[in-house]
Amino acid sequence: MENSRRFIQINAPKYPQIEFVAVDNVEQAVRESDIIDCVTLATEPFIKGEWLKKGALLMNMSDFEADYESVKRADKVVVDFWENIKHRMISTVALMWKDGLFKDEQLHAELGDILSGEKSPRENDDEIIYFNAVGAGILDLAVAARCYKKAKNENKGIIVPFWE
Repeated sequence: MENSRRFIQINAPKYPQIEFVAVDNVEQAVRESDIIDCVTLATEPFIKGEWLKKGALLMNMSDFEADYESVKRADKVVVDFWENIKHRMISTVALMWKDGLFKDEQLHAELGDILSGEKSPRENDDEIIYFNAVGAGILDLAVAARCYKKAKNENKGIIVPFWE
């Protein structure tokens, strides 16, 4: 809690248009969040699928951060590159695949399929989506550019002056 308060103390004055909220524990944060973004070196899951609310987007960006129930509860499982994820064998969905608990055909899409329009993105506000990435800088740029353009066209979002 001390680290989160320090983070807020440093960043709230820089970004007054953003609401920062410190919570007491991971469960509270997950239960109250629409987007859960995990980037850790965890070797045991600390995100539980039972905590995911309808409409949540869980981004498992690194290691074994989410339990198997998180993937099982997902309406859609999306990855950046499926073969690379299976090769790295470190994230939740890869470990489930190795254990025979997740099949290739259960994968909804790779990120490029969604960006190109070949596969559908979120189709309703209640879908739980599990996303796993192993790192592909070009896809990160493509997603960021697409999100930025959409937000700008729809006059949505908050301008955060990173380089001012």
